[in-house]
Amino acid sequence: MQLAVASLGKLRANSASQVKQMLGGRANARNKWAIFEEIKMPRNAITASDAVSVGPYSHAIDSEGIVYFSGQTPINSKTGTIISEDIREQTQQSFNNLFSVLKSAGMNSDDVIKVNVYLTDMKNFKDMNEIYKMQFNSPFPARTTIGVKELPLGALVEIEMIARRNAK
Repeated sequence: MQLAVASLGKLRANSASQVKQMLGGRANARNKWAIFEEIKMPRNAITASDAVSVGPYSHAIDSEGIVYFSGQTPINSKTGTIISEDIREQTQQSFNNLFSVLKSAGMNSDDVIKVNVYLTDMKNFKDMNEIYKMQFNSPFPARTTIGVKELPLGALVEIEMIARRNAK
């Protein structure tokens, strides 16, 4: 069973009264948190033929208009191998894979709101950033770049994104 916690102070009046009923009338200023049971968020899988999965996961999941993209490494979908040892080429291929999934979702780079970049060597940050800035229009999505010990199949970079339908 999934649980969700909501603050009564932020609920609409009709929702607060429903919570009050659930708690047997104990919802008040002292008891401002309520627990709701069984909230199911839809998970609609998105796949793209030009992206490769190297494990049991979806390329992306659309949940009520927010699309969560699994990390993509620089794998060539035709050969199933990492494309090169060059960080710039690997970064571009990772974006090619992500944008293939983005297109399958009926979206484009302007819908992306958050990006996480994982690098095995932070010395590659500048070169990665040169390729990264060509992928988006201003204002750029929020971003985090994280140094990691290693990535699947010896990749130098992995990139994941979050997009919102009609983010424009």
